[in-house]
Amino acid sequence: MNPPVNQPADADASRRMLDELVSRALAYRTSNEFKELVEFSRQFPHLAPFNAMLLHVQNPGVRYALRAPVWEREYGRKVKPAARPHVILQTMGPVAFVFDLSDTEPMDKSLSSSVPAFVENPFPAKGQPPPTALENVKKLCLSIGIVIEEKDYGTEMAGRVQRVSASHYDFHLTVNSKHTAAQRLATISHELGQVFCGHLGASENGW
Repeated sequence: MNPPVNQPADADASRRMLDELVSRALAYRTSNEFKELVEFSRQFPHLAPFNAMLLHVQNPGVRYALRAPVWEREYGRKVKPAARPHVILQTMGPVAFVFDLSDTEPMDKSLSSSVPAFVENPFPAKGQPPPTALENVKKLCLSIGIVIEEKDYGTEMAGRVQRVSASHYDFHLTVNSKHTAAQRLATISHELGQVFCGHLGASENGW
C-alpha cells in the first residue's frame, strides 16, 4: 500500500529527507535561519516536510499553498491571472504547482470567504496614508544608510531588515509589495524600530 500523497513513509524517511535538504540548502547557515525554516514547515501539515522546505526556498512568505483545483473545490477561490506558481514534488509524478492564498481571489465575490481570517490577513492595518508617504520614507531612510526594497512575498511575510556590508548603505529593509500602503508603512515602522533600538548592532554612522 502506497503512503498518502505528500506524506513520508515513516519517521526515518522524514529525517533522511530533512537531512538531505538542509545539507544542500546553502542559504541556511545559522541557527536562526534553520529555526525559521523549521517554524515555516510546521505551518504546512498537509505537505511532506521536504515539500514545505521547497516552498520556503522559493518564497519564505508563503502562508497557505494549495493546487488550483483544491482552491476552487474547497474554498471557492480561483487563481489570479499571471499568478506565480510554486513547485513541489508529487507522488507518482514529477512535480505539482501550488499557489499561495495571496495569489487567489473569490470566484463569487458576493459570498463570504471560507478561508480563516488569520490566514487571509495576518497583518491587518486600517487607514489610507498620503500618496507620497512611502516614497518619502524610502528617501529619508536612504539618506541615513537604510535601503528599502519592495518584494513579492506571500501572505505570511510582511518584511524584514538585515545588516549588510556595503559601501553606500548599512541596512537592507524589505517589505511585501502585495500589502496595502498602510500595511507596508506599519511594517517599515516595525523594522526601523529594530534598527533604531540597536537590535542589529551599531553602524559606522552611529545608528
